[in-house]
Amino acid sequence: ATTMAGVDPDWLRAQPLALAPGGASSLRLRPGPDARRRTLKNLYQERGVPGWLRPSLPLVFAGGRLLYASALGMDHDPARAGAGSRVALRWLPARRDDPRARWCPPT
Repeated sequence: ATTMAGVDPDWLRAQPLALAPGGASSLRLRPGPDARRRTLKNLYQERGVPGWLRPSLPLVFAGGRLLYASALGMDHDPARAGAGSRVALRWLPARRDDPRARWCPPT
């Protein structure tokens, strides 16, 4: 088994994508391959992301399910991973002085 985050590119092409603001703290994300699904609120609290900033962090949905949460990363769902190459999302604010940049460092 691999621990690389990302999804099968063919699977992703077949999905309707939607972008939404990050205010839905009850949504769940699996932050790692061996992690359990947890609420965004809990994950953001652990990262130290202030509550006032969370609604401005974008979320990406694929096929109606959470795929990516800014400052947290990709959802590690083995059903979407595939066996070959993978596509991983990353969001960075346009300006370095944007307060959200602190929680979205380049990798």
